[in-house]
Amino acid sequence: AVLSNPAHRDRLGESARIRSEEFTWAATAASFADVLGEVAAKGGVSVVPAPSGHVEHHGGRNRGVDQLSP
Repeated sequence: AVLSNPAHRDRLGESARIRSEEFTWAATAASFADVLGEVAAKGGVSVVPAPSGHVEHHGGRNRGVDQLSP
């Protein structure tokens, strides 16, 4: 995801930081997806598929979550 608005980038980063301290990885990812959806609904984000092999690059920890769709 590419965020054009710096305030949106900051909000997503802060949300992820807070959630990572409070919840599991799955809950953190879900929270990030919720915030990303809110930002996308406002037209502040472009979502593109992850590059091939991206999941394996991270040791498979994101297996099954290798791309976002609009």
